[in-house]
Amino acid sequence: MSSSPATSGEAGSSAISNPPLLGQPLRLDKPLRITEHSWPEGTVPVVSVFCITYNHEKFIRSAIEGFLMQETTFPVEIFVHDDASTDRTADIIREYVDKHPQLFWAILKDENQYSKNGVPYLTDLLQNQRGRFIALCEGDDYWTCKTKLQMQVEKLSGSPHLVGCCHEAYTGTLASGKRLCGLDLSAEIGIAQLLKNNPIVTLSVMIRHEYCGLDCLQFKDVRMGDWPLWISAAKHGPFYYDATPMAYYRRHTGGIWSSMSAAEQSIHILAMLCKASTTLTEQVKYESIDGIASYFASLLTASLPHSQFDFTPMGLEHIRNSAWSKDDIYVSTGEHLLKSVWIENRPSNISSLPLRAEVESEILRAMCLAAGSLKLPRHVLSGRVATHASSVIIKDPTFAIALLRFSAKYSLSSCIATTIKGILGYFYSGMRRTLGRASLWKRFRQHRAESNATGKVCKWVKESNAKGCYIDSSIHFTGRPDSFENIVMGKTTCFEHNVVIWIAEDAESRPHLRIGERCFFGCGTYLGVHHPIHIGDNTIIGAYSYIISANHRADCRNIPIRDQGFVGAPITIGNDVWIGTHVVILPGVSIGDGAIIGAGSVVTKDVPPYEIWGGVPACHLKKRN
Repeated sequence: MSSSPATSGEAGSSAISNPPLLGQPLRLDKPLRITEHSWPEGTVPVVSVFCITYNHEKFIRSAIEGFLMQETTFPVEIFVHDDASTDRTADIIREYVDKHPQLFWAILKDENQYSKNGVPYLTDLLQNQRGRFIALCEGDDYWTCKTKLQMQVEKLSGSPHLVGCCHEAYTGTLASGKRLCGLDLSAEIGIAQLLKNNPIVTLSVMIRHEYCGLDCLQFKDVRMGDWPLWISAAKHGPFYYDATPMAYYRRHTGGIWSSMSAAEQSIHILAMLCKASTTLTEQVKYESIDGIASYFASLLTASLPHSQFDFTPMGLEHIRNSAWSKDDIYVSTGEHLLKSVWIENRPSNISSLPLRAEVESEILRAMCLAAGSLKLPRHVLSGRVATHASSVIIKDPTFAIALLRFSAKYSLSSCIATTIKGILGYFYSGMRRTLGRASLWKRFRQHRAESNATGKVCKWVKESNAKGCYIDSSIHFTGRPDSFENIVMGKTTCFEHNVVIWIAEDAESRPHLRIGERCFFGCGTYLGVHHPIHIGDNTIIGAYSYIISANHRADCRNIPIRDQGFVGAPITIGNDVWIGTHVVILPGVSIGDGAIIGAGSVVTKDVPPYEIWGGVPACHLKKRN
């Protein structure tokens, strides 16, 4: 199939520098095992199987046999790169190349390239593949489904908005049936999810050739090449995840990643996410900050039990070099720490460990900033801090006292006040349960607060209308008394009568509503803002639509659902979007520019730009011309 040599040593580098141009291949009438294919000389493959291997003598045969059992209607080539293995891996590769020269081309190095050049070297190899699609699998993993390539090519060919696809894989033992990703339903995975965690397993990926271009200089120092590649590609569209297991992922002591400690893994992921932030837009800022903060919190808590304190200054340096405000990341980190199980179940011998001062202080600073940030209303902070301060004081008084002292050092008076108020509130609530009724003074204060809130809303409506907007005086805010302070709105936006905006005030919420210019909200529209909702310019939202970035929790059957709180995810609606009447948009949804949603639809997943969707649940109907 290729006129290039099947194997090469150092000459392999020059062999891939000028690959043949991509072309339109022939197709068979029905799938046939690729070892039985016979294509004309010079035929360009549809799929390039990309396999990197190092010291995989025990595993490489399984990987290659998984490639050779594939049944397709299109030409496939197999690229194997051995990075100077010290065992018999290269000999085994030569054996297969000699047996199937029409399928294989291999580069067998005498000197390890990854240790010298890192991720950029692997990216260059990817970009120089010939296939329209590239299927990845490392030499210590293997595929178990013979129609994997055929199904993935058909999916990508029929869904041009996808940048790639992936699937579930087994791990542990095949007999145990343990699933690696743990996602039960097939779905699209977008950049918002990839900025928080990586559910995509490398051995399952097929990606379009044009999206293999990773910014090599940006990620040259990171220790992983797959996750940043997914993020880079997902800026152009989502991946499709198939919940059917079609491969097997090996865990073994020779694995570079699996041999690292939790703190080491966290610092490398943190470094990658901070570098990735410099390539992102404001549209995914909150998801990026949340992902960075999550792994920084993991780094801090993983460092203490194992005395790996050197990683904390490194983590701080990565955060300083990210695209976002350090204080914003610290606030989010503190929220993760305050909500973490680690805080409430802190090791009893933690005070006896040889703690490095900067690790403990960074944990306290993050928690104090989260509790004392002026970006959040104080009545919310009181509940959030009180919930955790009481349990921390009972289980670890020294830690709670250190928190208060640190607050005083940083002049975070609101943190001290809300913490003490929360502790007193804990005892007061117990007295209330005993007495069984609220005081007249509290009722009076509540009535006065409601009157003040109504006056503030009227003032906000008047000021907004003076700036060119039209907001009907019947607009109603629920949740926080100062809800409108969480709204950023562009010029000439119109709200018809009886629009309701709920700004959440529970401890886990982070509400923010950003509305672009020249937007229209029909009468009776409901906006439930628990997590950020961003709406672009020139967007039309029909009457009685329901857009909410939170769902009720329902994890426990012993507690009424209404008492279990909420779980939320951001919603993004692009520019020039038309949403029909009575449309429901659920948490985590992103709707691309120029999309149209039919009346009465329920949108549960991302809608690509310039597509028309409708139905319950909403699905693709057609593209706009």
